[in-house]
Amino acid sequence: MTITYPLTTPLSRNPIIAVTVLGAVATITTGLRFWALKLRRVSPGLPEFLILGALMILPLETLYGIVLALVKTSIMAFYIRIFGSNRSFRIQVAITMTIVWMWTASVILETFLLCRPLKYNWDTSISGVCGDRNAAYVVAGTMNLITDLMVMALPMPHIWKLQLGTAKKVALSGVFSIGLLVSIISIVRLVALMAINFTNITGSVQMAVMWTVIEPELAIICANMPLMKTIIARVAPNLFSTGKARYGVSDPQTFERLQDSQRNNIYPMNRLDHEPIRTHISTTNGGESQRNLAGHETNTYVTSHDTGESHSNLSVTPPGTINVMHDFSIQHL
Repeated sequence: MTITYPLTTPLSRNPIIAVTVLGAVATITTGLRFWALKLRRVSPGLPEFLILGALMILPLETLYGIVLALVKTSIMAFYIRIFGSNRSFRIQVAITMTIVWMWTASVILETFLLCRPLKYNWDTSISGVCGDRNAAYVVAGTMNLITDLMVMALPMPHIWKLQLGTAKKVALSGVFSIGLLVSIISIVRLVALMAINFTNITGSVQMAVMWTVIEPELAIICANMPLMKTIIARVAPNLFSTGKARYGVSDPQTFERLQDSQRNNIYPMNRLDHEPIRTHISTTNGGESQRNLAGHETNTYVTSHDTGESHSNLSVTPPGTINVMHDFSIQHL
């Protein structure tokens, strides 16, 4: 048998390298996601099992639509963990999920019914007939992009109603919009599909196949990113330490509790479980009034529970005494 494009040629080698590397990254981030939950003492839930299912069928290119639908459903299930107390939000998620899976059904039907017989998709030497493949690709790609934007838009109205500073709202919006990268790849894939010469499938399909595999791989990676904060906090705990007197600091291994300023709803973003958090607080006396206290350091261990309340250990300074200011850092163990 003659190999038309051996691995020594860039046209064959480069796509294989790209999909292999990104596939490995998708697998690693999925494993880290489960490890992050273990560090939190949280059992994996629906979002994790959907991602695992998408990863397992990723090598089956014909199931491209199902892989993307599983990833998008996983992301929406993750949203429900955060904003699920809002009934209107749950309805919006249900509608979006329905649209996503309707798109998936259309992609599957397109794959198996656009050309008859099925073999005619890759072997045009046999007798067969196909519909307008370019038009079908444009419609499917456009609907895919629309569902991407619908999924990313779901949490935005709720984020901008939260009692947070503008900078933090922008940062949260950026975290939930990381899927824009996948949308860009979706557009690149659509362009590659339009460039296929159907009279010479073997010589023109490589880039389209590569982007078709890369898109769901990146989708899995992006879906896992929000939980990587737990791993980063374990590897580099000082990265999330605080300096000076900052209050309301969140556990770096979780999300914060966020409050809707209009509805007064509490979104428990910081808890996927109800285990206590053990925190090490080091305080060092500072300021001009510490002449006799220089170098004195106090170490305190605090265990907190998710009650939705703020806990403070305050000492009242009697009249006539000196109030000493402290700098402190917090490190979650």
